Amino acid sequence: MAIVNLITYNDCDFYRGFTYMTQIMTTSGALENFPFNLTGAKLRMGIRVNASDVEEPLLLTTENGGITIDDAVNGIFHLNITQSQLLALPVGAYVHSLVRIYDDPDRTFTYLIWTGTLTNNAGPSR
Repeated sequence: MAIVNLITYNDCDFYRGFTYMTQIMTTSGALENFPFNLTGAKLRMGIRVNASDVEEPLLLTTENGGITIDDAVNGIFHLNITQSQLLALPVGAYVHSLVRIYDDPDRTFTYLIWTGTLTNNAGPSR
């Protein structure tokens, strides 16, 4: 599992691209990185002051446009946080995690991709 720490400024949008990779041991015994296929997956990133808090001041999902999967086969996706969302989010430090959700005919699987922090700073141009 990865740790991803994000820094935002509330005077502009935050837009960052990522490639979800997995390591696989080849027949020669070497570890190689390969893109993880996100076809059929949904992504969810909840942002809270403390992980145990009930309130979730910011939620990014593939359903609400906060996360877009640009190339599912190659694991490419973007986080999209608008300036208006960052202005509404009080300046400070938060924790977050990104999970991959896959619906199987029999049940829903949820996998942790990363955890980390998000620091929202006051931007001087706001």
